[in-house]
Amino acid sequence: NAMPLPGVNVIIKGTSRGVSTDFDGNYSLEVNQGETIVISYLGFTSQEIVYNGQSKIDVTLEEDASQLDEVVLIGYGSTTKQDATGAVEKVDDKAFNRGAIVAPQQLIAGKAAGVRVTSSGGSAGSGGEIRIRGGASLSATNDPLIVIDGLPIDQRGGAQGSANALNAINPEDIADFVVLKDASATAIYGSRASNGVILITTKKGSANQPLKVEYGLQASTRRITNTVDVLSAAQYRALASNSAFDSSTLGNANTDWQDKIYETGTGAIHNITVSKGYESFNYRVNFNHASQEGPLSGDLYERNGFNTSFVQRLLDNDLKLTLVAKGIKDQFFYADQGAIGSAVAFDPTQSVFDENGDYTQLGDPLAPVNPITLLEQNQNRSNIKRFISNFNIDYKFWFFNDLKFKLKAGID
Repeated sequence: NAMPLPGVNVIIKGTSRGVSTDFDGNYSLEVNQGETIVISYLGFTSQEIVYNGQSKIDVTLEEDASQLDEVVLIGYGSTTKQDATGAVEKVDDKAFNRGAIVAPQQLIAGKAAGVRVTSSGGSAGSGGEIRIRGGASLSATNDPLIVIDGLPIDQRGGAQGSANALNAINPEDIADFVVLKDASATAIYGSRASNGVILITTKKGSANQPLKVEYGLQASTRRITNTVDVLSAAQYRALASNSAFDSSTLGNANTDWQDKIYETGTGAIHNITVSKGYESFNYRVNFNHASQEGPLSGDLYERNGFNTSFVQRLLDNDLKLTLVAKGIKDQFFYADQGAIGSAVAFDPTQSVFDENGDYTQLGDPLAPVNPITLLEQNQNRSNIKRFISNFNIDYKFWFFNDLKFKLKAGID
């Protein structure tokens, strides 16, 4: 209708370069020849325009009713995007990050405005810190509440020994994330939701679906690209000869200690899924095996998990029974990260083993420990067995369709 649209996103495709339109719908953007400009706004069809040297590009957006009619969860139930009054954002399977992803939160990294997922390191099985609109507490946790198929789960006390509590959920089993960002989430879930809520819905198959058997394999490698710049053995000896350094303590080797502790970590994720849907009943069963090596020698994460869902509809579809159950076994083999500092500080003229076949040590109690000793003699392990299940009853009263009864019961 030719009315100006403020707040429209104008972004260079595949980059983070972009602007928003002002109150009059105007924008200014530096673009290189051949780049694609993406114009998007909630409730309107996005447009892509290839830049070919134009000095001015005017855009008319058309309403997209299907976007406004998209169903989103809001805690108590569901509504459409156009009727949602709070700050709600949905990220579904089509928008997820791709690749051999072990931690579920990595699926939405960079995909939702106001939601920051920060990697907690490169160790095997590590996830990331989730912050919705930044941190709000000085002493308490700033983690959002995670709700899986209606069941709030404990990220802290319920998964001791885990590098990432959300690893209990197979990323391949997730249908969508809905992020509740504002104070209305607290009204539903209480103080646990003061840092926002992330609603996770898992896949459950569909009615009248033929038997489907699927197998998926994703493989990955992980390698350190940059190491700390340290003296080589030759440079170390030259420094010793030109100072008051006691050169008698030097060895005869030429050891790159950082090269010794790092390796190319490999990983594989296997998914086997069986699903079928009848007129009033459907099920989905998934087995997942994930194995991921970290770049630090000896660092390993393995997960074996069964994910099942069963949906039964009765009484002319007025009554819906849903059972979801997940059984997961996580195994972490933690490498001693103190080896990283020791590798930077250890004498490069020393060999890994001394003449007696023992790990070389420098003798001085203040000297760093041989980093290979820290890795080889470390026995920090954890085994986590977790069961998450919930049963939902949805009943639509026959005499008044807008009146519904819902019961949710779950265990973690």
